[in-house]
Amino acid sequence: MQNKITSVAFSFIKPEFVNDVIQIYQNAVDNHTALKGCVEIKLFRKISISNEFMIVSKWDSIEARKKYLKSDFHKKTIEKLKKYRERPPVMDDFEEITERLF
Repeated sequence: MQNKITSVAFSFIKPEFVNDVIQIYQNAVDNHTALKGCVEIKLFRKISISNEFMIVSKWDSIEARKKYLKSDFHKKTIEKLKKYRERPPVMDDFEEITERLF
């Protein structure tokens, strides 16, 4: 059985472009069902610094996540975001282990 993967990405956006970026992220969230293997995707904004975002996506497998990273949809979304970034994003993938603990 493959373990589900949770991907977490932090984006640091130039303050004057926050609304533009929210629209780009909204499009990604609205289209997550078209992303094969994507179970869920959610966008969060940091309370204390309103131009920092966290996007959390859950995937059926690491293979589904890797396939998405190579997709045209992902590449186009990243290209749109580049001009709005204050600095490069930070991201990584995680495997849930809670079920193994109990």
